[in-house]
Amino acid sequence: MCFISLDARQGYHQVGVRESDSEKLAFFFNVMPFGPTNAPAFYTTMMKNFQDEWDILFIIKIKLLKNLGGETVNVTDANEIFVGKSKIVSGSRTIINNIILFCSYKELILLYFEFVCIVFQKYRVSFRMDKCEFLMERVEYVGIDIMKQGNTPAQSKFDMINDWKLLKSGQSLFSFIGMINFYHRYAPYFEIKLKPLRKLCKRFYRKELPQMGWTPELITLFEELKVGITSSPVLARFDPEKPTFPKTDWSAEGMGWILMQPADDDESTKAMQILKRTGEYQFDLSTNGARLKPIFFGSRSCNDMEKKYHSFTGEGACGRWAIGQNRKYFWGCHFYWLCDCSAMKELLEYNGSIAMISHWAQELLGCHFTVIHRPAKMMQDVDALTRRYGPHIAKHMMIAALLFARDKKQ
Repeated sequence: MCFISLDARQGYHQVGVRESDSEKLAFFFNVMPFGPTNAPAFYTTMMKNFQDEWDILFIIKIKLLKNLGGETVNVTDANEIFVGKSKIVSGSRTIINNIILFCSYKELILLYFEFVCIVFQKYRVSFRMDKCEFLMERVEYVGIDIMKQGNTPAQSKFDMINDWKLLKSGQSLFSFIGMINFYHRYAPYFEIKLKPLRKLCKRFYRKELPQMGWTPELITLFEELKVGITSSPVLARFDPEKPTFPKTDWSAEGMGWILMQPADDDESTKAMQILKRTGEYQFDLSTNGARLKPIFFGSRSCNDMEKKYHSFTGEGACGRWAIGQNRKYFWGCHFYWLCDCSAMKELLEYNGSIAMISHWAQELLGCHFTVIHRPAKMMQDVDALTRRYGPHIAKHMMIAALLFARDKKQ
């Protein structure tokens, strides 16, 4: 997999302003400044139109090619390009003035780049060459390193993060939390881990933070957060052709989810085919068997009302929140919800006395999913940081089961 990273020179200033409209700006600009409200939206739309144009030119050229490297080239549509029997992954992504091109063939990505240059030349837009990178196997894009295996936090930020000393004011702590929060999807139960630091920040916001405010536990947490980012956790990219598994857990402290998909090894592919054919779940049953790989992590603390939920209500609230957060990945497809509460299998058929759960069930009727119950010992990746194992857990589960059985009978 090869990547080309491009940066459009001067950003908004490459867009001209009509003479009749320049008087609407503060200083009669001839080019679009960074201040107007509609400037980001206009520039983003312009770049999207550029992208559509060079995609069309690229596909037309590919259809005219007879072979590439001695192998036949076949194009069925814009997203289906085959060289021989291999499907080619290619395309581009644009965020404001940052453009990334990707392809599994060097010859094709150079051809793709040629049409990008043609479109840029046509509209007299230029690149900032000192920020462009060509034919890289790993490239930094908007603070994230992108490579064939997946995405990981940018290595260029590691020195800054490692050199960050204990902070002396609430404002600087707030800045640190904001920077770390950018990578929250790479850290499981990030928001729950960060809760003590948020309390400290709120207590000393715009005040000097005394040395005694940094307890040993907070110092350890501060260092763990830095190590969690600089250890380069790799998250796989979402593949719409694979089944999706949201894995959820709730506790009185917080709730969290992991969006997962099957790995690319042979055993995982075989287990995926068995799941599609028979509905039998064979992932994560052993350390050497079929595996699910994480795509994103998400977590948040429970509010005062959510802390009082029994497990059935809490697991339902967590699942509803997780599905809502990832609805764009579930739209129009079937997915598998993994949780350690077997009562979730009956959630859509709930007809009990708790109006809140009935409302959630109606919301989820628009989704096509199957609930797969996993024992707590097989859910430790999501609940190790939220669930404190002890006798009270069995009590909550028993109360939830009795309440659900009572409501079902009624």
